[in-house]
Order: sequence, then C-alpha cells, then structure tokens
Amino acid sequence: MTDRSPATGGARGAPLRTGRPKSPVLTVRQPLPAGASILLSVSFFLILLALWGASTGLGFVSSFFLPSPAQVLRAGWQMYVPGGFLGDITVSVYRVLGGYLLAATME
Repeated sequence: MTDRSPATGGARGAPLRTGRPKSPVLTVRQPLPAGASILLSVSFFLILLALWGASTGLGFVSSFFLPSPAQVLRAGWQMYVPGGFLGDITVSVYRVLGGYLLAATME
C-alpha cells in the first residue's frame, strides 16, 4: 500500500496534478511594448463605441433605454454651451477653492 497524502504526492512521491495543465499561450512572457498597449487600449474603446452605436442604430436596443452616442454628444454639447454648464462649473470650482483657502488660513 502506498502513501497518497497531499504532503508526499501521489504514488512513488510524484506530485499530484490538480485541474487542467496550464497553457503556454495564456501565460504572460514579457510586458507589451508601449505602442501595442496604446493600440489595444484605443481599439477597445473604439470597438465598444462601435458596438454601442450599432446596437442603438440597428434597433436592437430602444433609444429610450440606451441613447445613441450621437444623442449623448448632442445633449452634452447643449448642456455645456447654451445651457450655462460652463458657468456652473466655474462657480463650483470658485466655491471649492475659496473654501479650501479659507480652511487653510485658519489655525
């Protein structure tokens, strides 16, 4: 009778195999070059934007639940320029900086 405890391994002291063998394809061998990293990052967001536009443009998803990228950009532009959003941001930043300076001068 052989000892098959986890400490000693399998028969004749061989290590026990657990799960599937690791694939050499999925192991990280070296860091990606900077150009490839940037290309992959930008490609991911472009593909995500294309899928978003296609899903709303082709009618897979109602624009009530998920507006198209063009609708989102249009609404953002209308809030930013004619809606006075820039003035609101300026006032908010002014208040935050004023509060910070007031707190910094108090001991």
